[in-house]
Amino acid sequence: MMLETLFLLLCGHALADFGLQTEWMSFNKGRSWVLFHHCMIHGLMVYLATGHISLAILEVVCHWFIDSFKMVKRISFDADQWSHIVCKIVWSVLA
Repeated sequence: MMLETLFLLLCGHALADFGLQTEWMSFNKGRSWVLFHHCMIHGLMVYLATGHISLAILEVVCHWFIDSFKMVKRISFDADQWSHIVCKIVWSVLA
């Protein structure tokens, strides 16, 4: 069950970060409301994969901080993606 949940979380992340994120959204995430909506999409993916609203809210918060660090060049794109993956592993264990 944990591996199935992790698979769904990783697929949801790929869909939200690469499939559903438009070029406009990518370039405008410096605006807090654009970043918020991007993070909410990720939260929805976590909720759909786990059924836990608390994990979805944690995802929104963590995704916000990780992406914020990337946008101000405190972490690289690779570190950003690995940080998101670590979050998904934690969510799958907690679910």
